[in-house]
Amino acid sequence: MCRSIVIVIIAFFLTAPASAQQWDWKLTPYLWAAGLDGSATIGPLTGNVSVAFSDVVDVLRGGGLVRIETQKDRHGFYGDLVFLRLKEEDARDTIGGTLELKLDAIIVEGAYFYRFGDRYALEVGARYWDFETTLRPALLPEVLRASDFVDGFVGFRSEFDVSDNWDLLFRANVGGGGSDYAAGLQLDFRREFSSGNTLDLGYRALDVDYEDGTGLLTTGLDLSMQGLTIGYTFDL
Repeated sequence: MCRSIVIVIIAFFLTAPASAQQWDWKLTPYLWAAGLDGSATIGPLTGNVSVAFSDVVDVLRGGGLVRIETQKDRHGFYGDLVFLRLKEEDARDTIGGTLELKLDAIIVEGAYFYRFGDRYALEVGARYWDFETTLRPALLPEVLRASDFVDGFVGFRSEFDVSDNWDLLFRANVGGGGSDYAAGLQLDFRREFSSGNTLDLGYRALDVDYEDGTGLLTTGLDLSMQGLTIGYTFDL
C-alpha cells in the first residue's frame, strides 16, 4: 500500500508539467540545522548518535535538501528530499576497544493535501527511508548494513497570515508501516517579496523507530532529527 502511494506521487510529478499553467508551483532549496540523537543497531552492536548542530559541520560529509510543492484550488501535492552523510570524527570507547559510526541516509517524502477553506488542510502521504549504517568495532571487522522501507502517514497543515508580508505554515504528521513509528513536524515563517518568492525561516523535526530481523541479523535505527531551517522559495 505505502509503495503504491509513492508510485502515484512520482507519476503525478512526472505528468503534471504538461498542464503546469493550471497549477501554482513552488521550489525551495533549504538548509536544516539539525541535531541528531538516537542509536543505530547491527546485530549485537549498537552505536549511539548524539550530535548537536555545532558539531554537525564537523561530521557531515555531504548533504542535499530540496522541497517542491504545487497547488490548484483545494488540491495540492508536495515532495521533499533529504540526503545526509554522517561520520563521527572521534571514536567512542566501548568494551574491548572503540566504536565508530557512519550513517548515510536518503529520506524522500511526498503527499497529497486537500484544503478545507483557506487555512486548514488534511495530508495523506508516504515517506521513503534508505539508510546505510557502518559500525567499526576496534577488535572486529567492519560491519555494514543497508535497509530501506516506506511509511505511510496522515497529517494536518495550517497556513495563515501574520502581517501584510509574513505568513505561517504549520505541518504535523504521524505514521508507520515499514517502521514501528515515525512522525514529522514543520513550522515556517515566510516573508513574501513582490516577485512572489519567499524567505522561509522555521523549525523541522523527524523521528523514526525502525527494527528488522532478529539476533545477528538485526538492523535497527532509533533516530530523532530536529533543528532550525532556512530556505528560499521560488514561485515558478
